Amino acid sequence: MRNISTLRQEHKEIAQMVEEIRPMLNEKDLAIKPLAKTAHDMLCDIVKKISDHVEGEDKDLYPSLLVSDDPKIKSVAWGFKSGEQSLRRALGDYQKKWLKNCDFDFTQAFIDDTLDLFERLGTRVEQEEKILFPRLEHAGIGAEAIPE
Repeated sequence: MRNISTLRQEHKEIAQMVEEIRPMLNEKDLAIKPLAKTAHDMLCDIVKKISDHVEGEDKDLYPSLLVSDDPKIKSVAWGFKSGEQSLRRALGDYQKKWLKNCDFDFTQAFIDDTLDLFERLGTRVEQEEKILFPRLEHAGIGAEAIPE
């Protein structure tokens, strides 16, 4: 079971993974097959980590918030839950388009899609850190494992 501290740690780990691969995201480096393979593996790890994080929020965070007696908590939870769908869809589309095979032929379109996905992810994490988590902490929710 995750608490807000755990979710924040996952955000830091994802951000670190993104920053580690960012320097490789250029056509020159990705034209080198061993680097492209490494980038592919790293991106698969990032997508898995993000997917696990989102699934964890679905399991451990949102169920109790969506039935909260506090209308503000319930409202913000519904907003974040519904907003999560576009990130989930973007992850799925990205995975199908770029990570499903092993040809490692990464074009500028791949780089652009990857950076766009990272931007969406960064926006989502920032919203959770600045809006959702502070509201939950102010309401006394999430210091311990989030109740089911």
